[in-house]
Amino acid sequence: MFTDKINYFSLSKPDNWNVNVGEFITIEDASDNGITNVRIQPIHLSGKFRYISARDIANYLIGKEKQKYTRFELFNVKESEDKKIIELEIEFKENGVDKKGVYTIFVNSPYAMLSGYETRSDKFDEKKQLLNTILLSYQQNTPSTTEGSGSNIGELSERNLDKSVKMLLPDRWNTVVFPGCSGLIAFDGELSNNKKGVVFMNGLHQSIEPLPSGVTPEAYVTTYMKNDFKTMSDIKILHYEDIDLSALRAGGANVQAIRISFKNNGIPSIGSFTINTYGTAYSSAVGYIWGIFSTENEIYADALPLLKMFNSIDYSESTLTECRNVLSNSWKNANEIGDSIRESGEQSRSENLRSWQERQKNNDAFLDKFSDAILDRDKVYNPDKDEVYEVDANFYQYYDIHREKFEYQNMRELTQEERLNYIPLNGDLNIK
Repeated sequence: MFTDKINYFSLSKPDNWNVNVGEFITIEDASDNGITNVRIQPIHLSGKFRYISARDIANYLIGKEKQKYTRFELFNVKESEDKKIIELEIEFKENGVDKKGVYTIFVNSPYAMLSGYETRSDKFDEKKQLLNTILLSYQQNTPSTTEGSGSNIGELSERNLDKSVKMLLPDRWNTVVFPGCSGLIAFDGELSNNKKGVVFMNGLHQSIEPLPSGVTPEAYVTTYMKNDFKTMSDIKILHYEDIDLSALRAGGANVQAIRISFKNNGIPSIGSFTINTYGTAYSSAVGYIWGIFSTENEIYADALPLLKMFNSIDYSESTLTECRNVLSNSWKNANEIGDSIRESGEQSRSENLRSWQERQKNNDAFLDKFSDAILDRDKVYNPDKDEVYEVDANFYQYYDIHREKFEYQNMRELTQEERLNYIPLNGDLNIK
């Protein structure tokens, strides 16, 4: 049994076969220079891609793969009745070698698995059973809580928090879901004694305990945040996150993405929060606070599972519609109190609805960039091949100065829209 303790998977293979981890996991027969191989690519689906079908992924892959080979023929397709599994049999010529392969796509949102095997066409029947056995032996392991280099958050599974919202959570984590569209908090342990969590809160200080006029996101963090989150103290701003917030700032909204240090129940901690504040007629309010936090020693190990939890938050459309109706009715009733309150209430209502509409419109692109910033990575677009590559956070700055060293000299940073239109490739393997 081969076990990868860094990427947390295991599988069975012949002794002379090699395992490589890059854009996907490859298990290759060294005796024929990798012509015979098995490929496995686990995927977590979020944002726009959360409900993508197996057929959609298959169509995308076929379009990409056909461009790589001098001959490519899809000669058999099998699809399960529930549409979650599709199997493709293909024949193609690669580097002058006639090959045959079988690829399977399994989707069970929010997870997907792309897997397959291939070898020389004349050896396919002979090697098919061995290749399929290797493929079926693959197991994704949960990081051990005793290993300091990995997160001890544990395996995530989808949980219905109430009739209106669901998200991915570890076992034994708790949540507080606030009424309507006000958001939620997910955390380990008890609310009064937690070490790590996810915050998704909307519409603070709009009518209850309004803030003074002119409160910025920075002022909220340093002065008022500890009053809303009672376990936090000694809050300090470390730096702004390197995130394109232009979509969230549409219409002049005051939004900042800030990394902070603080003590949580006395424990040194780090958090990354995106905060929107705005002015009403006589005060300030907080449109939203979105973020993640963990202990100072564990935040970098925990960032990926925490972001997966944040990205998975899924309010039903019926709930959003109901929230808008409740908000509309509540401010209609407020009209009787007087023109000044009506105008202030209408402004608050407009701000609240706008922030939700912006989230629905821009959430996927923003979260994609947000995830990249937390994990110190970035993406670039190559117009010569119409491809997007995942790269190190500092890559583009170096590339822009040394374009002459690269075969692809027209690459550029992505627009917000382009982040939603491409599945990124591994830059280390594809940038020349």
